[in-house]
Amino acid sequence: MKKKITIGEYMRRKAEIRGISLYGTFELTPCCNFNCRMCYVKKTREEAEALGGMLSPEQWIEFGEYYSSQGMLELLLTGGEPLLYKGFRQVYEALHRMGLVISINTNGSLIDDEILELFKAMPPFRVSITLYGCSADTYGKLCGNPSMYERVLRNIRRLKEAGVHVRINAILSPYNAADAGAIYQTAAGMELPFQYTTYIFPTPRREDSSIGCANRFRPEEAAECWLRMEGRYMTREQMQERARAVQNYDFSSFEKTERCEGEGDRGVLCAAGKCSFWMNWRGEMLACGICDYPRSYPLAEGYKEAWEKLKEETARLRMPKQCCECSLAKACNVCLASCLAENGNLTEAPEYQCRRTRRYLELLKERYLPDDESSEEQMTEQKGAES
Repeated sequence: MKKKITIGEYMRRKAEIRGISLYGTFELTPCCNFNCRMCYVKKTREEAEALGGMLSPEQWIEFGEYYSSQGMLELLLTGGEPLLYKGFRQVYEALHRMGLVISINTNGSLIDDEILELFKAMPPFRVSITLYGCSADTYGKLCGNPSMYERVLRNIRRLKEAGVHVRINAILSPYNAADAGAIYQTAAGMELPFQYTTYIFPTPRREDSSIGCANRFRPEEAAECWLRMEGRYMTREQMQERARAVQNYDFSSFEKTERCEGEGDRGVLCAAGKCSFWMNWRGEMLACGICDYPRSYPLAEGYKEAWEKLKEETARLRMPKQCCECSLAKACNVCLASCLAENGNLTEAPEYQCRRTRRYLELLKERYLPDDESSEEQMTEQKGAES
């Protein structure tokens, strides 16, 4: 019997086959009123101007008009902090009138009465707010802005009360790990969707010297945090079931975790460069917002030509052989972007991801397999080693 798929998955598969840019991201600005330690894009306004400046609202609207005419249906507005972009309202209203399904990624601090009224009159599909912690102290350590915690929390409540669809995101690191449970409980208490990650990409887009470097957990610490977060929203029985499956190299339960979507092959696992694109604040088209490659230039090469070039270059990319042949691949959220960000190439498996995944699986079995099953597994492994 064929596996049932959602309408969204069906549309994505059709778009990939036909090479239609179904999903887009507009990175309106690299500027932000936070100074997060792990940010991959932030620049000051002066730095942005020195690099040629940001696009005008009219240019973003023109991008929207063209790519929506070519099949783009869903659009994410992000930054930096997108609400800091001076022409945000003008761009948002124009894109909304085009009938696009618009989502917004924001830190939640700049949602004033004007923005709230805008979203009530022209509702976005979703506003995703990253909640960096649950105290002013944590916001100070991670974002350099301790006064913003209460404001962000208040704005989440205001959006929810206004009927705007809100999702809480969490990016977990050594600076806010102690707040992980409280962040989850905040989302649960407000009955809001919650999404988290314990993997932070290095930031080569911000500076070339940062390949493989990031303000983040050590791999083993990330694995510990990953397991604890899953234990918060899965029952003990579900975790035990996963542990037994992992013991038999069955990773089907990992399809909805941190791993990139899609079954994939040796190439791109997600939609990046196949039916989605990321337009950075300079008007350069990327397959994925994390990396500068592959990249094309719509303003210089033409809008259609840039998309065709991006698809062609993406199709040539291949994962490291070691990742493709790894028996743990389906439990690992390794992707082309993480390989490029961790190593600067696609020939080596990213060691950080390998260590993180292996440790997670070890901890899962140690803590959720009954003692008799753990002992049996250890005996099997010992016999294998002796032979």
